[in-house]
Amino acid sequence: MVRIALLGPRGSGKEEYAQRLSEKYGVPVVSIGTLLKEEVDSGSTLGADIQKGQKGKRQVHDDLVLQVLLSRLAEEDVAAGFVLEGGPKNDVQAKGIDAFLLRQGHAFAGVVLLKYDYDEFMEAMTGQRSCRECGAQFNIYTNPPIVERICDYCGGRLHSRVDDREEKISRRLREYEAIEKPLVAYCQARIVIVEGNFESDRVYKVVQKAADRLKNAAPKTQPSSIQQEGGAAVDKKKKGTASKKKKSGKKGGKVKGGNKVKSDKLKSDKVKGDKKKGGKKKVAATKQEAANKRDTSKKSVSKKAAPKKAAPKKAAPKKAAPKKAATKKAAPKKAATKKAASKKVAPKKVALKRVAPKKAAPKKVTKRKNS
Repeated sequence: MVRIALLGPRGSGKEEYAQRLSEKYGVPVVSIGTLLKEEVDSGSTLGADIQKGQKGKRQVHDDLVLQVLLSRLAEEDVAAGFVLEGGPKNDVQAKGIDAFLLRQGHAFAGVVLLKYDYDEFMEAMTGQRSCRECGAQFNIYTNPPIVERICDYCGGRLHSRVDDREEKISRRLREYEAIEKPLVAYCQARIVIVEGNFESDRVYKVVQKAADRLKNAAPKTQPSSIQQEGGAAVDKKKKGTASKKKKSGKKGGKVKGGNKVKSDKLKSDKVKGDKKKGGKKKVAATKQEAANKRDTSKKSVSKKAAPKKAAPKKAAPKKAAPKKAATKKAAPKKAATKKAASKKVAPKKVALKRVAPKKAAPKKVTKRKNS
C-alpha cells in the first residue's frame, strides 16, 4: 500500500507521472484540481465558495480544499492507497491529510516535489504551439514546425494558449516556489525534491525511485484508536450477551425434553436454603433482643446522681446615686432693634407752564355792492 503525493508546476508533466505511478502500484490517482472543478460544476454551496476564490484569482482556502479532498479519501477505492496529484500545497493541508489518515490507522508516506530551472521552464512553456485541427504539439525552441505556424501533419494553423504567456507563467512559478519552504519544514524526511526537465522518461525513473523510497520508509499500517475502541466495545457486547444467555438458562424452571425432576430438585433446594436462612435470622434476632435487655438492666442499676444544692447568692442591693439635674439657665436673647432709616422725600418742583395769549385775528368786512 502506498499513499504519496506528487507536486509540480503547471506544465511540468506531473499528471503523466502520477498516472504511471498509479498503474505501477495499482492505486487510483486523486487530482485536487479535478475534485475542485467537479465540486464547482455540481452547483453546491461548497462549489459556489470555491468558485468565488477562483474568480478573484486567489488560491482556494485550505478549509475548502480539505473538505473536498477528505471526502474523496474516505471512499472505499482509496482505502488501499492513492497517488495524490496537485497537493498538499502547504503545511496546513499536509497536517489535515496526516490527521485524517492517522484516524483511519494509516500513514501518509510523503511528497515528491518536481523542481525546474526557471529559464529552461520559461523557454519550454512560452514556446509551446498546438494545432487547431489535429491537436499536434510543437515547440518553437526545441521542436519547431517545418513551416512557421503551420502543422507538419495536417497543414492546420498553430496557436499558443493564453495560459502560456510569459507573465502568467512567471506568476505561477513564483507561487510554486513559495510552496517549497513550508512543506520541507513540516514533512522533513518525508519529502524528496526531484530536478525535472522535459525528458519525461528520464524524469519518471527518478520520480519512481523517490516514490519507492518514501513507500519503504513509511510506518506500517496500524489500527487507529477509534478502531481499537470499536473492537473492544464489540467484544464487551458479545460477552454481555453470552452471560445473559447463561443466566436465563439457569433461571428457567422447565428443561427441554420434559426433565421436570431437575427443576423440582432446584425448587426444593431453594426452599431448604430459605428455611436455613430464616432459622439463622431468628437465632440472630433472639440474641440481639437478649443483649438489648441486658443493656437496659445495666442502665437501671446505674447510680442515681445526688442532686446538688444550689447555694443561694445574696444580691447586695445597689444604692442608686441620685443624679443632680443640671439646670441650664437660658440666656435672654436681646432682640436687636433695627433702626428704620427714614428716607427723606425730596419735594418735587411743579413746573408752571406759561400760557401764551392767543391774538384774535381781525376779521375782514366785505362790502356788498348795490346793484
